[in-house]
Amino acid sequence: MNTLSDIQQELKDLQSPLLQLITNNNVYRLPEGYFEEFPVKILGVLQMNASETDIPAGYFEDFSTKMLARIKEEAEDEVISVDEEFASLAPSIGVISRENVYSLPEGYFANFSD
Repeated sequence: MNTLSDIQQELKDLQSPLLQLITNNNVYRLPEGYFEEFPVKILGVLQMNASETDIPAGYFEDFSTKMLARIKEEAEDEVISVDEEFASLAPSIGVISRENVYSLPEGYFANFSD
């Protein structure tokens, strides 16, 4: 027998009034023409949002120069070593031992054949 019909028969056998009200209809529906209108609606929202932002003239042309100058300024103000920076960013990781915990017996790979 078909699995779907088996399930339907089991539900009928339960004789639950609530289960008898359940129909086999798709409850999810999209408005007519949803996918045809979707790109136009999205572009409209994007254009509306873009017109609301105030970006100064020349912002993107000077951005990289200004950002690099700011980074260099901060780097000159505070010069720290890599270990110090790592310790400040992830102090709990800095306490983990860097010793290799894995080892193999002497001559381990010599016992393998091609």
